[in-house]
Amino acid sequence: MKVLDRYITATFLKTFLLALALLLALVVIFDFAEKVDEFYGGQEISPSTREVVLNYYLNFIPYFAGLYAPLFVFISVVFFNSRLAMRSELIAVFSSGIPYSRFLRPFLLTAGGIALLLLYLSHYLIPQANARRVLFEKKYFGGSNLDARSIHRQVAPGVFVFMDWYSPPNFFGHKFSLEKFSDTILKEKWLAVNITYDTLQRHWSLHDYMQRVFTDQGEKLRSGARLDTVFPFTPELFELRNKDVETMASPTLAEFIRQERLSGTPAVLYYEVEMHKRTATALSTLIFTLLAVPISARRVRGGTGLHVGIGLAVAFAYIFFDRIFVTYAYSGYIPPEWAVWLPNLLFGLGTLGLNFWFGSKI
Repeated sequence: MKVLDRYITATFLKTFLLALALLLALVVIFDFAEKVDEFYGGQEISPSTREVVLNYYLNFIPYFAGLYAPLFVFISVVFFNSRLAMRSELIAVFSSGIPYSRFLRPFLLTAGGIALLLLYLSHYLIPQANARRVLFEKKYFGGSNLDARSIHRQVAPGVFVFMDWYSPPNFFGHKFSLEKFSDTILKEKWLAVNITYDTLQRHWSLHDYMQRVFTDQGEKLRSGARLDTVFPFTPELFELRNKDVETMASPTLAEFIRQERLSGTPAVLYYEVEMHKRTATALSTLIFTLLAVPISARRVRGGTGLHVGIGLAVAFAYIFFDRIFVTYAYSGYIPPEWAVWLPNLLFGLGTLGLNFWFGSKI
């Protein structure tokens, strides 16, 4: 049996690595064709070929490898296990008295090793690679200039900021409002048509502003065309952070999520989904493996092609449900942890049932 274990493990890994390498090669080729004008389009600052390879693509590859590795584990197992079935090798294995649970062992051990590696990569190494890639993009592509809209954040205990929109490149906000509460009592309110940040003096400038202070003696009102003042927040608080969370190792991301919960931003749902997916995606490798083995272990008239087709249909069904649940999480209809783990739970239970059924038929 040890010979069979070594054969399955070696074939599993070779097929997986070859399939993943081919995918990554195609992704790099298509990405380079799409970005060649941005790399060498005659802009003021253009990266050298060495920078493109070392600073961009060597950090671009780990991200896509981690993203698609579980899917290609599934395709690899379906492909080579189907070939074993088509050559009647599995008939010989099961006819020798080897139970199905023992036959699964090398698959699960190999998939478990890949899952552990993906866990480490997803939580620590891939964020570091993303940080270098995003730094390259900001340097040569200018990063994201999208405006943040409908901002509502708690910037300190009892201090809430509202803005209709904020432009990160210009440090400029429109329809600004700040409210300070003591318990549930409003103590101070600022209003301004526009607000800008002076990066040299490190203060905010309010334009067409009004300040209302509420005391036991009554209300104090102050207004004017312009006022320079300091608030307990900086422009970084309002910049779009969805891409930045991909650059944070999980301990840093966990602390960032804690702070964002206090601020009251709805974007915290995105960050929580990102945190849970790092674990759920890696562990889905085991589910995909358990799903692939019984699907491809029977000899059928359509051969390997039919097995691969069925496998792809099931894999894309998983991806479809995953996208639906994540969309509901972003909208706040279900908790992020449920959105991320429900596909694994549903397909995991279905996979266990399929394996028990298949094992009883052998």
